[in-house]
Amino acid sequence: MVVAGEGQASLVIGVGRVSRPGEPPGAPYALAFAADTGEPRWSTPIDAPSLDSFSTPAIDAARALVVIASGSEVAALRLNDGVVLWKTQLPRPVVNASPLVVDEGPGTARVFITDYDGFGDAASLHCLRLDDLNEHGEPQTPGELLWSAPIGASSGNTPAYLPLARGGVGLVYVSTPGEEGEGPGIVRAFPAFADGQPCPAWSFQNVLDAGFFGGLSIREPDAPGEHPHVFAASYAFFGGLTNSNLVKLDACSGTLVWSAPASRTSAIPALLPGGRILLSGGISGFGSVPSVRLYADAGATVATVWDSALDSWVDADHDGTIDPGEYLRVGGWSNQPVVFEFAGSTLAACGVPGTGAANTHPSDLLLLDLSEHPSAPSFVRASHPGIGASPAAGGLMLFATGAGGLGALGIPAGTLDLNADGSSTIDDLYAWETGLGMRDLDASGVTDAADRAWLITRVRLPVRTPAAPVTP
Repeated sequence: MVVAGEGQASLVIGVGRVSRPGEPPGAPYALAFAADTGEPRWSTPIDAPSLDSFSTPAIDAARALVVIASGSEVAALRLNDGVVLWKTQLPRPVVNASPLVVDEGPGTARVFITDYDGFGDAASLHCLRLDDLNEHGEPQTPGELLWSAPIGASSGNTPAYLPLARGGVGLVYVSTPGEEGEGPGIVRAFPAFADGQPCPAWSFQNVLDAGFFGGLSIREPDAPGEHPHVFAASYAFFGGLTNSNLVKLDACSGTLVWSAPASRTSAIPALLPGGRILLSGGISGFGSVPSVRLYADAGATVATVWDSALDSWVDADHDGTIDPGEYLRVGGWSNQPVVFEFAGSTLAACGVPGTGAANTHPSDLLLLDLSEHPSAPSFVRASHPGIGASPAAGGLMLFATGAGGLGALGIPAGTLDLNADGSSTIDDLYAWETGLGMRDLDASGVTDAADRAWLITRVRLPVRTPAAPVTP
């Protein structure tokens, strides 16, 4: 699920199964809903997902497209009505990996996607064209497969890229489970704008016998001339609570900066301000439990700040084992947290994993205060039942799905436009302070500091400052 657009015109877009008269039950569709109201906007049939894949769509804002990888197809849908503009057939299906949209100006727009060979050696990183014109204004064919680079085994390996304006170096990064799906895993970097099939700019082999079954994250340089860094987390099939690892790599060279103990996961590390990193991992059984873990990256070293399972555990039966009911159950190997700032606090929205097969069917969605310790009663700010799947964020709203359907939390953008000028700015805060408009923004029945906090947070949504590019 992903949020496209800003304000009252934004859409929530996901993939689901729909049963309609005259169609096979549970037919796969791309679905769009109005973010402010939940009203259905459009639905478009897509290729059936393989192996219950849970790939997230990507948004190409410049061309107003939704890019969806499902089954063995990559499809581009028009954002406003879901009309299919092009489809590209891949040689293998996509499983749990999401498309990556890269655009560095006219003629450079690309889609990167990995296909699936979880325990083999035939997967590839594919590069597709997005532009219909090149930098000289000459016609091109959007959806054209520009190149495919073999990467061995792959499952859930969403590529990553850092724009040049934020300190990127023109490389696209992808992790893999290792040779034929057995560790150690491998991270590779490829030239994003190569002509023809590229060779890796560098490769890193994990220092543990653990593979990478998820995407990566990239932290932009702290200062001009410094290098960005890539973070990847692994999944080992045997061992206890810290049988896997989180690694930090130099994004220009692939050099290992540090490796930290982690619980097995396919989640992407969530990078927070101040060098902190939040990682969801673990599974019930096999020597593991689901949790979220907070790290503090000091540059050349890293430390674990807390682990939500270990640091909330009370051994009620004194058996030395973390049993159900003795710890805060949240996170897990397939749950991707969303981290956001609200009223000066850093919060994480994260699901409670279910008890079904591989714990992949989450129940509740928890809001965690990352400034608190997991043992503190205030660590869990709120719990929302029935919508525990990996959430998506847009503006001051969160969206998640589950047994309760599609749910939205927060305040719609239109509510924060007190002066009705079509946007939420400092002028709306002035209006609130002087008593104008509907000031009970959270509909609590009381106009108080919480309403003011919603406005302040919306006005202060971060704006990125471009970093100077560096040479690899």
